[in-house]
Amino acid sequence: MYQLKCIKIQDPLYITGGAKVPTDVAGLSGYLLGAAYSETGRPQQFTLGTSTAAGTKKAYITNTWEEGTDRLKQSAVTDQTHNYELQELNYGYDDAGNVTSVTDPTTLGGTGKADNQCFAYDGHQRLTEAWTPSTADCSASGRTTANLGGAAPYWTSYRYTDGGLRSTETSHTVTGDTTTGRTATATALTRTA
Repeated sequence: MYQLKCIKIQDPLYITGGAKVPTDVAGLSGYLLGAAYSETGRPQQFTLGTSTAAGTKKAYITNTWEEGTDRLKQSAVTDQTHNYELQELNYGYDDAGNVTSVTDPTTLGGTGKADNQCFAYDGHQRLTEAWTPSTADCSASGRTTANLGGAAPYWTSYRYTDGGLRSTETSHTVTGDTTTGRTATATALTRTA
């Protein structure tokens, strides 16, 4: 059994497990009631709750890992209260391992909107575009203000200096673009609108 005294949420906080991975975290009540791991040590499922007692509602985080790369492919949140998934994050990657998309098709039982986020990079693996299309299509042709969607739509472009520092950040909206310039010196980073 491991005992952590550095976390001051509750004192004492106990973490138990084997093979250097936690399977249970508890203080005055439960937090992590159970954990399952893959053969490579990646967390596959966490069971969360305040108690293991019968009748106490639990929540679950279930992860799927990409075979071969061991990259996180999906992370879903369910519970014993709702009859739908609370969250289902699906991750896409490019060959270099950069995250190119995070999609969440869940709508909280029809009360919310699906969320699709896309990311593009330059040849130096620097983020150049981040946007939320109305569908899970991350193609450059769909990167328009008219095609933005989701709960919090955005589209931001980033440009860099030859030295690799960010030079501009442009926010694209249906009402127009707003570019923020950035200049760096040896001692400070200055932001200009």
